[in-house]
Amino acid sequence: ELEWPEACVVRGPDLLWGGDIRRFHPPAGKFDGVIGGPPCQAFSPLARLVRALGHEPKYGNMIPEYERVIAASAPRWFVMEEVPQAPMPAVEGYAVHSFVIDNARLCDGGGFGNPQMRKRRFSFGVLGAEPIDLRRWIVFAALELPDVGPTIASRDRGMVAEAGRHDTKARPVRGKNDSNPQPWEIRRATKARAVVAHELSGGVSEEKAAWQQRNGKSALAPGNTRKRTWEECCELQGLPTDFLSDAPFTKTGRFNALGNGVPLPMGRAIAKAVKRAVTPCA
Repeated sequence: ELEWPEACVVRGPDLLWGGDIRRFHPPAGKFDGVIGGPPCQAFSPLARLVRALGHEPKYGNMIPEYERVIAASAPRWFVMEEVPQAPMPAVEGYAVHSFVIDNARLCDGGGFGNPQMRKRRFSFGVLGAEPIDLRRWIVFAALELPDVGPTIASRDRGMVAEAGRHDTKARPVRGKNDSNPQPWEIRRATKARAVVAHELSGGVSEEKAAWQQRNGKSALAPGNTRKRTWEECCELQGLPTDFLSDAPFTKTGRFNALGNGVPLPMGRAIAKAVKRAVTPCA
């Protein structure tokens, strides 16, 4: 493990603790670096489902707020984490390089060989005219696991989300009143169309799964699905199974906090790369 004893970490406002980034005004010249991940719902592929139901994601594009914080605090460097579809931040005076990595797969710039597929975009900005490719300092896995699972989400009690071995294509939803869907229509359509809260259970035989795939049958047929346990979600995020056991959160709050986070192995790899990039002699 790399040590960074001279660093003092300051936590910014977070909705989990009643904070609001829009009311945050950091002082200039006090921070060497800023790390943040604006809400990603507006750019997630699942936003298409929300808009198909006539709604907008709860949190819109918050990247401008992140850019405002960077401009106000004027750090030497910054790291922004987002979903792959999110745009790259732009702050005057900073050169930014952006890339996508997968927590599991050796693609899109590398992976860490972990059991959870979770693609994330990282944008690394530095003061000056020349951008720095942070991947030069990231230690990627030499091999990947033979079998990996879809990522966990912050909603639906932290179950399966964005991608995996199953069809995750968002489909238009038609209710009895498309212009003004009722709550029961939204719940039914979400349950029927969104493949964000389930995964294959161990009870489905390989033969049945192969037959379903050959015949274009949904792997989410009744009896084929189950929800992940808290312990399974923690393990996929690289955390101990008693994570947040003493936190003052409800069960839903715990899953939200877990699903909103970057997997620990990915976070450690990025942190080490940033240290190497800003202190090359380390």
